[in-house]
Parts: sequence; structure tokens; C-alpha cells
Amino acid sequence: MNNIRKKDIIHIEHKEYRKEFAKKFDRIVYFGDLHGTPYFKPFIEKYDNGRTMFVSMGDLF
Repeated sequence: MNNIRKKDIIHIEHKEYRKEFAKKFDRIVYFGDLHGTPYFKPFIEKYDNGRTMFVSMGDLF
């Protein structure tokens, strides 16, 4: 029997999942409060290539 504990297996699987999650995006775009403005849709269309993650920072001011 090997000495691998269940806790170790879960930890390893969690690390593997995080590595795969990080590979899904080529870039991360942070933006202010654009939602609901006329600039929101053109902004997303310009930068969205299917491998971009958008992070809304909310109202920055």
C-alpha cells in the first residue's frame, strides 16, 4: 500500500484544476463602471476574442 492520504489527493486535484483554469484566458481586461453606458457593448466587442476575461472594477471615482 502506498502512503498517499485522501487529503493529499484532493490537494493535488485542486492544484491541477487551478492550473487548467488559468490557461483558459490569454488576457484579463479590467474596466471601470461601463455597464449601462453606450460604451459597454463596443468595448466588449472590441476586446472579446473568446479568451479574454473581463473584470468590472465598479465605480472607481
